Amino acid sequence: MNKGYYEAMFIINTGDDDESPRNAVIDEIVAEVKKNKGTVLRIEPLGKKQFTYSIAKKRDGYYYLVYLDIDTQAIHKMKEKFKINSRILREMFIRLEKEPQFDLLEERKPFQDDNAISDDDTLEELEPVEDAGNDEFEPLDEEEELE
Repeated sequence: MNKGYYEAMFIINTGDDDESPRNAVIDEIVAEVKKNKGTVLRIEPLGKKQFTYSIAKKRDGYYYLVYLDIDTQAIHKMKEKFKINSRILREMFIRLEKEPQFDLLEERKPFQDDNAISDDDTLEELEPVEDAGNDEFEPLDEEEELE
């Protein structure tokens, strides 16, 4: 038996915004891990995200990050089973080199761009950007570009 730590990403079909179908899919994933003598270390719901392109004629899905301690052969069995599950749009398993440290994960803060424009902002409400005062560089004339 070749056990290892894995990080798995699942994209679950949203269907509607009701949580119970998503929870049922997560319960299936947990049951499959336990059936294969593995352990679910942590489940992190990452929320609903819109796709860049459609997947199985869907435009969005719920993302879940799942940490596992499981046998490598079981991962292959689970991949095959999840591929035929229509409620799981995509799955990806990555083998980790060492045991995940969750206390470090909890310390990280989500990225926030203070300069980002929100949907509520209008061009009139935005403050103009001041000139940085960097006059060292001047645009080249057409004749200088040819030399």
